Amino acid sequence: MNSPGDFTTSTNLTSFVKDAYLSFSLGGGASLVAGIQGPPSFALEEDTWGWRPLEKTPLDLYKWTSSRDFGVSIKGGNALAYHFMFGQGSSNKAETDTGKKFFGSLAYKFDGFILEAMAQYDRAKGGDDDIILKGFGAYTGDWGRIGLMYANRSYKKEGANSSLAYNILSAFAVIKAGEKVEIVGRYDMNFGDGYRESFKGSGIDYVPFANNHEFHFVIAALSYEVHKNVWIIPNVKFTMYNDPDEGEKADNDFYGYFTLYFKF
Repeated sequence: MNSPGDFTTSTNLTSFVKDAYLSFSLGGGASLVAGIQGPPSFALEEDTWGWRPLEKTPLDLYKWTSSRDFGVSIKGGNALAYHFMFGQGSSNKAETDTGKKFFGSLAYKFDGFILEAMAQYDRAKGGDDDIILKGFGAYTGDWGRIGLMYANRSYKKEGANSSLAYNILSAFAVIKAGEKVEIVGRYDMNFGDGYRESFKGSGIDYVPFANNHEFHFVIAALSYEVHKNVWIIPNVKFTMYNDPDEGEKADNDFYGYFTLYFKF
């Protein structure tokens, strides 16, 4: 179910299709998947982060790319995993243009370590070129997990002389403080001329950001499993803005949340 997410619009929740695909085994651990599905943009990172109910991973949160697309993919592997996809580039919405999107991810897992390289290219509506390159590394153990991600986005509008560059450096830690308690922290640094000139942060659901600003975003949370598959998560989110190229600097933002998460 989907809601506007802007704390202003009053409307009913709207149902939508998030996954609708067929998966065919190709042997050797490989699969061919066709339909509305999750691309490799941040799937492994999101699984490792593990707290999607608390907040999206950076590429998803800052609307660099969607968590779903309609297309065909091949994926497989264990220690060396791969995921390649050809999609229409319009998420799970209707197709509206001739542009297409290509994704590719290679990941290596060993002794608790995870290393991933991901790239995607989108020939977007109107002839815009959108290229994202990402590197992700993590380590997991009985004590918890830590992760580090860097991503670069080069976005060039049709007819423009140069591309706008967006960059994200993100780090997280999830530490087990007991059988049912986890301490969660994350830091995202967002920088580049794309953020200063063409970032529409005010349109991001539930945690809007100032437009056309570079910024630092921090999450701190305490998770407590009150019952099997039921968690309560008091958490805070803080945004600190850099000085913009023009105009006044936006005031910093502070949010306090109490999140209830359950699985069934």
